[in-house]
Amino acid sequence: MTPHDLPDGPATLDIAGLVLLTAATGLVRFAGGERAAWLAVLLGGLFVLWAPGYALVAALYPATTPAPSGKLGGIGLPRRLIYSVTASLALAPIAGLGLDLVRAPVRGATMFGVLAAGTVLCGLVALVRRGRQPPERRFDAIDALGRLTGSVKSTDLPLGRDLVSVVLVLAVVVGAGGVVYAAANPAAEGTYTSFSVVPGENGTAPERSVGGVPPGESLTTRLAVANHEGRAVTYTVVPVRQRVANGSDGYTVVESETLPRFDRRVPAGATWYRDHTVTTPETDRGVRVVYRLYAGEVTGEPYRTTARWLQTPPARSASTGTPSR
Repeated sequence: MTPHDLPDGPATLDIAGLVLLTAATGLVRFAGGERAAWLAVLLGGLFVLWAPGYALVAALYPATTPAPSGKLGGIGLPRRLIYSVTASLALAPIAGLGLDLVRAPVRGATMFGVLAAGTVLCGLVALVRRGRQPPERRFDAIDALGRLTGSVKSTDLPLGRDLVSVVLVLAVVVGAGGVVYAAANPAAEGTYTSFSVVPGENGTAPERSVGGVPPGESLTTRLAVANHEGRAVTYTVVPVRQRVANGSDGYTVVESETLPRFDRRVPAGATWYRDHTVTTPETDRGVRVVYRLYAGEVTGEPYRTTARWLQTPPARSASTGTPSR
């Protein structure tokens, strides 16, 4: 591709806007944070509904009038917009199917990456094809918009059969609104956080992880927080050491002590590993540490929990109903 292949002036403005929308959507979605969630929904919805299809249609139809040979080449602005929305709604599930076939995760981030790459590629093809059209046939979005708004008698207006197409497309858009919101909203794509105890290089041996740490000795626990939320999240872990009795209805917390908390901001897709050491107190059997994970503010119920026994409580006797020694 050479500079002579590209059209001049206004004929490139719609493709430039297409690329800017794609870049802005990616920037807001991946770097905007929680405060820009509403903007991510707005730009993401506009991108999904319009950008991929418009780029594809622009690549297929570089002119405003059909070629003399009768092959694909030219359509006006109204049909171009109708075809764009229709193609965009078709391309989104096709992209998801392609990701599934190659066993890639079908998430908002991967879907956006595929659609964005296809949009930019088709936009470049559209520019090259427009540059090879005669100036009088070359599609110019500004000129087409001016002619459309300046004359209601234009032969390219969506009347008759095209009006039915407009109504059908609008119906599809309304029906797909929920799907678009789920794809555009970073918080609504089936995201999650995993919180677990994992073996560590200097961690406790497996046989000691079931509750056999003598009083005065320490147990080191390695915690893993895997962020699959699709955005960076600040996690806080609040350890709580509990003395537990084996009651008639299960375990009963007799005494609880909150230990110093620790936190970390974890990027999307990353895993935070943290070793935590706690000492078994000089007390009766029945001591555990409950790790409470919070995402964002440390208020209300914890987002996730996991626990580690230091000493398990004595088992109850089935015949007497009292703890066995």
